[in-house]
Amino acid sequence: MPGETVSAGDLLVCKVKEITDFGLLLENEDVKDREIFLHVSEIPKERTLQDFKTGQMIAVKVIKISRSGERVFVSLKQLNKAEARSAMRKWRAEKKAEEIFNEVMARFSIPSEVLEDTKEKLVEKYGSLTEALRIAIMEGENILARTKISGEARDAIYELAARELIKKKAVKKMLVRLYFTDKHGLKKLKTVFGEIEKMGTKDVSVEVKVVAAPRYSITLSSSEPKKIKKLSDEIAARLSEIAAREGGVLRILE
Repeated sequence: MPGETVSAGDLLVCKVKEITDFGLLLENEDVKDREIFLHVSEIPKERTLQDFKTGQMIAVKVIKISRSGERVFVSLKQLNKAEARSAMRKWRAEKKAEEIFNEVMARFSIPSEVLEDTKEKLVEKYGSLTEALRIAIMEGENILARTKISGEARDAIYELAARELIKKKAVKKMLVRLYFTDKHGLKKLKTVFGEIEKMGTKDVSVEVKVVAAPRYSITLSSSEPKKIKKLSDEIAARLSEIAAREGGVLRILE
């Protein structure tokens, strides 16, 4: 958050710079040339100044800006636990995104000015590096396509982001009813579902299980939900094609 846009109600994650008799002097890397002050009266009653340490990171809420604009007054008391957790979570994610870019910069010898310009433009367009990478991973958008970063380095950034930022995989389950009426029905089922599992890719895994014949579940999982949707459509089309060709009876239940 640029310093010039900070206003009452904003949430900041700050480092404790100094502990005084009257409160805490804080610093935030995005709020330049301003003193951030947490007065002791804005600390919850169950906590004291002795509970804080220099260098500690804390989430606070901006309550007002001085008339001169040089001092930002913040509060812990007016920040609920959910807001504090959310602010810290977003801050950690943004730091992880920064680490991803810096790691790839070092690996591929990307000039620092190129990387800083790229990050600045991503933040300007998407609001944060984390959101930019999330869109790249979840929606398949090549957000770095028009930058001076090489294709190999771009792929490395996306790969790292998918592994480090998207911890939970998206899962889609398909329930199908399929059977064949001829004497080779069982063999055909094994062949069909073996082929369906092989449709899995490096990004989307596919697993078939018997629910209660002739009902079967097909589970797709991936860190990229958009690819799950695409593959599930392809699987449905492939099942319909095979059933029509081999004389099977197919119904996709869900």
